[in-house]
Amino acid sequence: MPSAQVELTVKHPPASYRSEGDYYSYLVESLVFALLNDRFSETARSADPPFIYAGGSATDFLRTMKLESYSAAADDGRVAEAAEAMAAEIRRVKDQGFTRQELDRKKADYLRFIENAYREQNNLNSGDLARELADYHLKDIFMPGIEAEYNLFN
Repeated sequence: MPSAQVELTVKHPPASYRSEGDYYSYLVESLVFALLNDRFSETARSADPPFIYAGGSATDFLRTMKLESYSAAADDGRVAEAAEAMAAEIRRVKDQGFTRQELDRKKADYLRFIENAYREQNNLNSGDLARELADYHLKDIFMPGIEAEYNLFN
């Protein structure tokens, strides 16, 4: 293997997606991970990056737990450095948050996404709709419809 990987995974109770408030919390969490991943990408593009790639996400694992995961790939011999750089950025975000410019830029990206989805609502892929309906019935996930989602995003 040309690189090594390090991963940190934290288990949490399963998330609830039953109300507008839950949906809003999901959007905020999604925004935070998107912003953090932008920072990781910026670091990976620097002159002598501590990692080749790093990223974070939160996903539901079965119905019993939610996993918050962070991973980084590094050149052989730099795994500890990659892990420390990744952890340092996570700590920095926890302690200092994001800049107004980072937040405004990512919020604009999210708004473009939902505006496009709203405009294209009549062209929805049937597979996407089927997955959304299955999640609604099997996981009791909030399914307000595109107009409500558009309003929640805004």
